[in-house]
Amino acid sequence: MDCPVNVSGDEPRLNGSTGLFSTAFELEQLYNFWGVPPSHTVLTISALKGKSAAIVRELMFTRALFQTKDMHKQGQVLSRMSRLVDDEIIKTTQTKVLEGLSAETLKHAHKIIETGTMIGKFVVKY
Repeated sequence: MDCPVNVSGDEPRLNGSTGLFSTAFELEQLYNFWGVPPSHTVLTISALKGKSAAIVRELMFTRALFQTKDMHKQGQVLSRMSRLVDDEIIKTTQTKVLEGLSAETLKHAHKIIETGTMIGKFVVKY
């Protein structure tokens, strides 16, 4: 996950860069849960003080890594995410698709990324 997502309620409500954390926390309502990507090690949460909010760090592969008894729930999570993307509630960050898995395609993709102008996620479809 590249950005913070407010996971309380039925729909995610925040999509953007991690720089939005402090602003989002200031605007936060009461009693919400925040999912924070595992890659973020420093996070100032003082704006949440008094709002009864929870910060949750979760790795998508924890159930599989530890072979938990509820591992089947990961399929449910992925199905829900798929529905949210299909229903355009969550927007994918995919911005470019190249067809064919080959050395030539990968070189072309790498050249595009090297320009430093690539925004979003790159997909090589095969």
